[in-house]
Amino acid sequence: MRPEDEPAEALDLLLDRLQQHHMPGGRDPHAELDPEITKLVQELHNLATDTPIPPDEPRSENPPDGVIISYHLKAAAENFSLEIIDAAGAVVRRYEKGVNPNPDPRAEGNWPDRWIAAWPELKANPGLHRFAWDLRRPRPDVTGFSFPISAIPGRTVPEPLGPFVPPGTYTVRLTVDGDTLQQPVRVRMDPRVKTPAAMLSSRDSLQLELYRAVNALGAAQKQVRTLRESVAQQSNGVRGPRADSLPNFDRQLAALEGAGGGRGGRGGAAGRGIVQIASLPQLQGELMTLYGVIEDSDSAPTSQVKAAARSRLSQARTALAAVRRLATVVEGR
Repeated sequence: MRPEDEPAEALDLLLDRLQQHHMPGGRDPHAELDPEITKLVQELHNLATDTPIPPDEPRSENPPDGVIISYHLKAAAENFSLEIIDAAGAVVRRYEKGVNPNPDPRAEGNWPDRWIAAWPELKANPGLHRFAWDLRRPRPDVTGFSFPISAIPGRTVPEPLGPFVPPGTYTVRLTVDGDTLQQPVRVRMDPRVKTPAAMLSSRDSLQLELYRAVNALGAAQKQVRTLRESVAQQSNGVRGPRADSLPNFDRQLAALEGAGGGRGGRGGAAGRGIVQIASLPQLQGELMTLYGVIEDSDSAPTSQVKAAARSRLSQARTALAAVRRLATVVEGR
């Protein structure tokens, strides 16, 4: 990601404008936001596909990926967040002081720490800071992650990553102890990509649909684990017809969880009153495969990819409906 070269505005004029638009009454701002983040080009982080460059080969740092956000805090902030908002007013990414929603790859112990990129920390101490938004939505809600073979020392991030936001105008919103600063930023497509905008929009829409389905399946897997715990607790103190039904509920939940039965030994909701379907982890994995196929292409999805996506999305809706039905009967709603 690289900013488009443009003349910088005078800093004093920028601060005056911040005071006028974001600080009623012209009082001194608690924070100052650099508005030189005007246009960014959407490019891939790394185009290499093979093993890393040998350590003895000369190289130098690239600019940070994405939107470079500079801000100055006059005092330490207690409550501090940075949000990216699309043209419709929806928050597409949120960072918060002291919060890292992603698992720490170092805790796995499977990779040398020297390869792993540090989580982008939103610093809240006094002074001038820089922060980079990678032009993506949050990481999908999946249980596992991996690293690409084309690693970069100290810059390798765990995959999968969230989808790129489409080209358009976004707002960077900085909230510091109740004070809010906003600055627009325009994201453009990589000029080397010649695919018509309508085809790219079709690609982005399908990838976003897959992304949302993956997240819904991730949330459903957590819900299934909670429901199974509830069934186990109820089994200890329930008698009569309800007690007879609980083992069947647990079998269906276990199949959805991928704990046994179903197709290919990977689970499938089975039992009285429900059609056998694929397990949540299986469906999530298949959707992520299609998600990756779309991510790696700068063209519209093929008819085969679209057909496969529609089929898996339909199966995902069926599985999610099964979870909702079981939640109703297990929780007695």
